[in-house]
Amino acid sequence: MPSYNWTDRFVNDALETPRPLQYAILDGITACVFDNYTEQMNYSAAHNADTQGQRIDMTNWATLYLPLSSAPHVNISALGGGNPLSAMFRPGFDKNDVADLCHPSHPDITSNQHRRWSDSFTRIQRGTFFDRPSFQPTIAHDFYYHDPIEGRLQSSYVDVEAELEEMRDDPKHKHSTFVMVGGDGLAIHRINPFWRMGKAG
Repeated sequence: MPSYNWTDRFVNDALETPRPLQYAILDGITACVFDNYTEQMNYSAAHNADTQGQRIDMTNWATLYLPLSSAPHVNISALGGGNPLSAMFRPGFDKNDVADLCHPSHPDITSNQHRRWSDSFTRIQRGTFFDRPSFQPTIAHDFYYHDPIEGRLQSSYVDVEAELEEMRDDPKHKHSTFVMVGGDGLAIHRINPFWRMGKAG
């Protein structure tokens, strides 16, 4: 098991000062990603007392700088206001016009499901199911790795809400009109109810 000093050095090395940004960034919108991490240290299989060993819970998170080239003609700040989501759709847009297109039984959806199943089985027979196309991104995105949020995981809504507040209040995000947040399935599961409660704005 790793020691506390090893973990401390590892985290400090990971937080080494990043290099200067290599590209122009979007204005008005920022992004961050987060995931939890648990470390158990100095435990012994021969010892069964609760006081033996140490456990550290934390959430690691990073700021992702979005390149201007990904949306060069979009004014993100102009989408702000009382109801910023309304500015994301064209005037006169009615969601009922496209609702049927999202139904599981829509012909386009079912035909695509059948095509994907057929393609998957064909690739399994050929032994190429796990082959992946080579892809080289046009931009190597820059990240800024923050200090971990100690004592927090994604196992509770309270923890995730506290993590979101800390990320939103960080100087790299608090002046943004929008903040994009990425996490694993459990994190997104915890975030979704905040939309209904009006806490995700």
